[in-house]
Amino acid sequence: MRSNFLFAGVLSVAALCLCGPLSAQCIRQDETPVLRETDHGVYNLYDENAPKFITPVPRGYKAVGISHYGRHGSRYYTGGKLKMDQLEDILARAGREGVLTERGKQLLDAYRALLPFIIHREGELTQLGRRQHQGIAERMYRQYPGLFTQDATVTAWSTLVPRCIESMAAFCEQLARLTPKTTVEEEASVYYLGQVSAMQEYIQWYNISYKKYTAALKAVEYNTIAPASLGSILFTRPFLPEDELRDLAAGIWYIYLAVPGIDVSDSRQARAFCYAVDGKAGPDGQEIGSIFDDALWAQLQRAELYSHLSEACGPILHHSVTNIFMVEAILKLADEDLDAGKPFVRLRFGHDTIIMATLKDMGVRGWRKWEACDTLTREQAKEKTEAEWETSRIPMASNLQMIFYRPKNARAKTPVLFKMMLNESELELPIEAVSGRIYDWEAFKAYMAPRIEKGKAEAAPYLKHPYPVR
Repeated sequence: MRSNFLFAGVLSVAALCLCGPLSAQCIRQDETPVLRETDHGVYNLYDENAPKFITPVPRGYKAVGISHYGRHGSRYYTGGKLKMDQLEDILARAGREGVLTERGKQLLDAYRALLPFIIHREGELTQLGRRQHQGIAERMYRQYPGLFTQDATVTAWSTLVPRCIESMAAFCEQLARLTPKTTVEEEASVYYLGQVSAMQEYIQWYNISYKKYTAALKAVEYNTIAPASLGSILFTRPFLPEDELRDLAAGIWYIYLAVPGIDVSDSRQARAFCYAVDGKAGPDGQEIGSIFDDALWAQLQRAELYSHLSEACGPILHHSVTNIFMVEAILKLADEDLDAGKPFVRLRFGHDTIIMATLKDMGVRGWRKWEACDTLTREQAKEKTEAEWETSRIPMASNLQMIFYRPKNARAKTPVLFKMMLNESELELPIEAVSGRIYDWEAFKAYMAPRIEKGKAEAAPYLKHPYPVR
């Protein structure tokens, strides 16, 4: 499929769905409806107390290794086109020109009080983000202490993005406190990028137009987000061109979603800002309407979903086009570790879209790339894909783990069982289970082999050079 096939009609994500057979594989992992008040998509906070689906390990088996991929923890605002101070400048200029409504003045005052705690920290890891990874590390150690021995192979690799490096450091620092005799080799290097991302730093590897991608996303926003309602709430008269008003709406929205994950020394600033946005928790009990009506909120969510869908399974970005090479590398390294016969823990730290692309590449239930074919139109495929990909299941610090088991006192070459977990809860795979949600490793590899070859063939037109994976 060629990159000019990405957005058809109103630049929909229908073209994200390639031709292929249908199956029951698209069943949602979580059928519980998510309310607007808690559906912050990939900005959701990691819930360590969420109900978990855990299958008892077959009798006589023990854990021998873990392959882990973790998203960075909670971060400061990112995602919008406006920097934090630019957003203040727009509202302040409106105030000087006398066009701010009372609600607009309230928002400006609340944002100015919050700004000193967050200014210039776009995309940085928060203290909560560090604690999230420390908690995951501790639970991993408590559950699998036999894997953290002096002779175990324990490595940690990260992308080159600072919040991912800091997440890795927080995770490994907690392990060092719990198991000081275990050596953890940490790397944030281009050398290991093939194990943790689709090599976004190697743009020269791809025959891909990033300008075309950003233009396509901009067109999606233009056709999706209608910000007039926000303008009428904040300004007494039309004040910004529609494009700038759209950017303002997205900026306020993204900061609002990020606020629960930041550590503000005086939480009153965070509460005041949230009240100015949603009007749900005023200090005097008064409730006012949200500055985002239901339609605008849904439009912002939809544009964000388009962005993640195109990154994770569209034919343009590195996360989607070449993620299959990373998946192949992860499986191969797991095989090498199993053959070595020593306990192993492979830790990787990266981004939400890479987890989504990996789930898609592995065909995990709930992450199907629906495909247009004789019985399914492109529009129907688009709708099914959108309905299935619930990004709220990839919160800050989300993680994908494969846990490997062998019979106790068995030799290194004996059959291996494994389970796959998303956020510490078992996933259902599209192959026959041995027990509950425990699967045969060889059967999974046999299932993945044609998927990997197909994915590599589809990626070939987008590679200028052979994909480098170590």
